[in-house]
Amino acid sequence: MSEEKKYSIGEVSAICNVPIKTLRYYDEIELIVPKYRKKESNYRYYEKDQMILVSTVKKLRLLGFSLKEIREFCKDSNTEHLEKSIRQKLDAISDEIKKLNERYEEGEYFLQRMNRGLDILRGSYDSSISDDEKSTDAHISVEVVPEMKLFFQRKVMNKYQNTDFSVDRWIEIEELTKKRKRIILGPVIVTYHDAKPLDQFLGCDCDVEFGVPINAVEECDHYRKFGGFTAVTAIHIGPYSSIVNTHIKAIQWINENNYQINGPVSEEFIISPVDVENEAEHVTKIIIPVQKNKKRNEE
Repeated sequence: MSEEKKYSIGEVSAICNVPIKTLRYYDEIELIVPKYRKKESNYRYYEKDQMILVSTVKKLRLLGFSLKEIREFCKDSNTEHLEKSIRQKLDAISDEIKKLNERYEEGEYFLQRMNRGLDILRGSYDSSISDDEKSTDAHISVEVVPEMKLFFQRKVMNKYQNTDFSVDRWIEIEELTKKRKRIILGPVIVTYHDAKPLDQFLGCDCDVEFGVPINAVEECDHYRKFGGFTAVTAIHIGPYSSIVNTHIKAIQWINENNYQINGPVSEEFIISPVDVENEAEHVTKIIIPVQKNKKRNEE
């Protein structure tokens, strides 16, 4: 009967694609101890079944098992226990992949928003809108606002001053969205309900809604549709404290061009104070729902 072949540490390293240093460490911690060792040279030699064990350990390490866990598997030699542990580890990996995909998707939308803001700052905003529908002053234009789903929070703010940037409510809406396990698909949108135009600048009590576009959901509390209407929009570039001037220009344009306001005014924060500190690079889009003034049309 022929003697079973023995494999040197170098051969095991080459065949299993595991560094010699790692094999020596496995020997030190008594995870995989070579069956034979020459006394005079201390050379290590492994049997075939140990090479199989090296391969198994390598697979388990790739799955994220600790050496301590692997040692327990080796002692236990229970296939059913190993199968259950691998299944649990794969479930955990699947959950992590899902989270990473969600982070990537949210990051991608954030990048798109930054690119959109940079296009505006560079002067290449909305080239698809015809010259008849826009004004060079404050980038005023008429457009149909795309329909989207918003996750929102709405409450009356006493003696509200629009010039005050509500950082607390801003962060709150983003954190609540994440708790609901929804992906934010665009900028924060602030809407002023039950208010006359410019009331938000006059220290009045205002019903203010903070919302963010999210991935599709069933209809329920704190979710609503936004958009799907015609609006006059105006781009405000610069400090939020001076946005009232752009609101006034947009309202003047509406009055001068045979439109009337047909819904609550919103502000879409494309590049916001939460994104960058430089006020000169803040980009806010004012959205005012409108319809054609029928009386003036009839005249």
